[in-house]
Amino acid sequence: MKRKGRFLALVVLIISIQSTVVLAATYGLKTVNFNNWAPWTVYGATQVNTDFGNYKVLQGGDRLKIDTAGRLRFFLPKGSVGSSEGGGIIKTSIAAKDNYTFEYDITFDSNFPWSKGGKIPGISGGAGYTGGDPAWPGDGFSVRMMWAAGGGIKPYVYHKNQPDVYGDVFGGNFATIQSGKKYHVKYYVKLNTGSNKDGVLKIYIYDVNNSNNLVGSFVKTNICYRTNGCKIDTAHISIFPGGSDSTWNMTADGYIRIDSVKWE
Repeated sequence: MKRKGRFLALVVLIISIQSTVVLAATYGLKTVNFNNWAPWTVYGATQVNTDFGNYKVLQGGDRLKIDTAGRLRFFLPKGSVGSSEGGGIIKTSIAAKDNYTFEYDITFDSNFPWSKGGKIPGISGGAGYTGGDPAWPGDGFSVRMMWAAGGGIKPYVYHKNQPDVYGDVFGGNFATIQSGKKYHVKYYVKLNTGSNKDGVLKIYIYDVNNSNNLVGSFVKTNICYRTNGCKIDTAHISIFPGGSDSTWNMTADGYIRIDSVKWE
């Protein structure tokens, strides 16, 4: 009887493991809206797996909730800095490719306390370097943006030839946005060949409330992202204040909302 019981337990374990594998999915073309969930649902593992197909990193807990308009809302409390205290991170695997278009809608709530700045979503691959860990080994990269004091927007890229340990901002702000308005963000990333400096980054930001007028763009065509052949393989949904020290603390509570996340 004991042997039979152990066998049944093993069968259940195998079925459980197999079910987990079957449920996971990785997409090369996908649009994620957040209107499958009731307002104020905490956006946790069940929600991420259902919407994105899988996740590698999920951080934020009840700071990530669905709002009444079916958007994913990130809460950044006063005094918070870093993703462990404000906002959060979702990293989800996508089909590995050398080029992607990645886009989403984003709204910083009215009277958003810009403070010193913080991170907003992008894509990454390989080792996916972030957090002051430079991409100099050539086996990974990340492509995101930062908001700055007063609503400035700048690229924030970890790449093989970045000049500092933190992400490269390539000269700084290329656009300024306003709180309380909806913007559409669109990236185009094409990885470099071999060890060449022929990687491409294009970013466009449109004012959805004003006939989708272009409010800023950034184009760079000579980036060496990687040298080992790694691919773009991660949707990198990171929204948090900072920075890593108290100079980046949120000066008041803030909310950022995203919707219509798409990659292809």
